[in-house]
Amino acid sequence: MPRQLVECVPNFSEGRDAAKMEAIVAAIAAVPEVTLLDREADADHNRSVLTFVGPPAAVAEAALRGVEKAVELIDLTQHHGAHPRIGAADVVPFIPIEGVTLEECVRLAERVGGEIWNRLKVPVYLYEAAARRPERVNLENIRRGQFEALLKEMGTEAGRAPDIGEPVCHPRPARSCWVRASSSSLTTSTWAPRMWTSPSGSPRPSAFRAAVSASSNRWA
Repeated sequence: MPRQLVECVPNFSEGRDAAKMEAIVAAIAAVPEVTLLDREADADHNRSVLTFVGPPAAVAEAALRGVEKAVELIDLTQHHGAHPRIGAADVVPFIPIEGVTLEECVRLAERVGGEIWNRLKVPVYLYEAAARRPERVNLENIRRGQFEALLKEMGTEAGRAPDIGEPVCHPRPARSCWVRASSSSLTTSTWAPRMWTSPSGSPRPSAFRAAVSASSNRWA
């Protein structure tokens, strides 16, 4: 069977507490067949970004474990940073790398989103290629008003209801979060692209993935 590789680039709302960041990394790296390619953190943004790759099933499990650890450790009511956010695990994009189609990544995003709700009772919003509503193709439409506005509106405005799960806060309000799962991230961040080496050994820009429409930056 041909090799299948999916990349996941989750953004977590923690860029200052090294112990919390290490715990999230450890949860992801513990999954067999997953390779951690890169990790970045920014204290001013109070945000960290991990990049890992592997077979679809392994990447899905690693994403779930990372989200679970983020929900356990990150308290958004105490979170302050320059980057907009609505979740402890703020975005969880899946990008087809080898032997996988964009449509398969959409289904993977939907499956992971379903598991996030089933396991953690965290509502999920789908965006970009995985969006179920036209207005949610644009990430910023979901992020409008950030965590504080969504907390007030998700149960009262139909347009703010999640794609997966009920429009209710996580059982532990102080640590509630929402996760967007997608098959690529579509942002307008100004962080400069950097090169990384793919599993096949060839370098490619980390900040632009033409094969999956447009992905302007991993800092989504």
